Amino acid sequence: MDTIATAINPQTHEIIQVSNPLMASWTDPETNETHFFYYRRGEISVKNPSENAIKKMKELASRFEAQVVGDEGEIY
Repeated sequence: MDTIATAINPQTHEIIQVSNPLMASWTDPETNETHFFYYRRGEISVKNPSENAIKKMKELASRFEAQVVGDEGEIY
């Protein structure tokens, strides 16, 4: 997991980087899709997680004796 997110502006081709010690990126080894995990106020969130990202979230949650909860309150 990495704490730096990098993107390229499609119009100017400028490289944009964001570094946040409370963020981690994870690249799914099966799909090569990158997901960003954000920590805020005791919660870790991931926007639009894939099934593999949810598996990674569950793995992390078990290490912290936590739960993975969806937007509607469903527990994974």
